[in-house]
Amino acid sequence: MRIGVLGGSFDPPHNGHLEMARAAQDSLKLDVVFFIPAFSQWQKTHVATAEIRAHMLGLAIAGHADWQLDLRELDRASTTFTVETMNELREQYPEDELFFILGADAAAGLDSWQEAMRLATLCEFAVVRRPHFDVKVPAGFRYQTVDADTSDISSSEIRTWCATGDERLKDVLPTKVYDFITATGLYK
Repeated sequence: MRIGVLGGSFDPPHNGHLEMARAAQDSLKLDVVFFIPAFSQWQKTHVATAEIRAHMLGLAIAGHADWQLDLRELDRASTTFTVETMNELREQYPEDELFFILGADAAAGLDSWQEAMRLATLCEFAVVRRPHFDVKVPAGFRYQTVDADTSDISSSEIRTWCATGDERLKDVLPTKVYDFITATGLYK
């Protein structure tokens, strides 16, 4: 089986995340994509709680039979590094091909990630081209480049739009996520 893994804060999950997953799945013929929200990331501060981010992510991927919400990092309830999650997945799926999906901007800094060289042995990387970023992957990482028509949007920009009620939100958020954020006033 060919397994894609898309991890992150998803604060909130947006169409760019889904476009990355879809492009990687189509390009690499992935059988399934696991969406893994982080409980806590060492490089970021979250606005929404882990439980709310996971709920929104579940709303975002609902209806995609080959996309699954994986809560292993939330279950740990502590800062988790990608290498730990990928090691668990490697143990769980020893015969399968694992692809960690990330944008070209993040791929450039892979060698700074926790236990980077060990991580490089656990999976291959699906590097999605992003607007304004060249694909530059440090030596020692196996990767395939994925061409995608992804939105040039960030979760932090979306949170700002939520606070101001910007009408562009409908264009960048999955409908169920937009409805949830609007109904709860999250990020106001």
